[in-house]
Amino acid sequence: MPIHKLMKPTILLLALCPALHAQDWPMWGGTPSRNMIAEAKNLPTEIKPGTINPENETVDLAETKNVLWVAKLGSQTYGNPVVGGGKVLVGTNNESPRDPSQNGDRGNLMCFDEKTGEFLWQLIIPKLGAGKVSDWEFVGLCSSPAIVGDKAYVITNRAEIMCLDLNGMANGNCRLVQG
Repeated sequence: MPIHKLMKPTILLLALCPALHAQDWPMWGGTPSRNMIAEAKNLPTEIKPGTINPENETVDLAETKNVLWVAKLGSQTYGNPVVGGGKVLVGTNNESPRDPSQNGDRGNLMCFDEKTGEFLWQLIIPKLGAGKVSDWEFVGLCSSPAIVGDKAYVITNRAEIMCLDLNGMANGNCRLVQG
């Protein structure tokens, strides 16, 4: 059996007390200074992630403590999530596809609602054809996005720098550009 079929999906836990208002963490390190220090106060000292149901790969939130929501990601996730503008962005692979027409090995940037964990949109990035030489199998998107205002910036698994609308196509920003 191929190794990627043995990998378990990554679960993203937003571990915050529901009443806690957390500050944005829009890039790796929080701010351009990268000092990794957050101003948050009264954070929970105990987090109980709950157990994953092996049949449907879900987590019962009643079994958790100080977890606001849970989202299923791909089987490998290397970049850290970022939070800004009411959104949570995280790069992963496509081993748990949200769009059935986009199966197979790809990079994937997922966007969730910060308060509810609702899946909002994704950017699916095709792999480079050269294999391990330039785009290792099943690794996905490793870059941590950066949020600036209503834009998100990310370096794809194809070594492209992309600027994205933080609202995806929800605000009518879609246009097709043919080359």
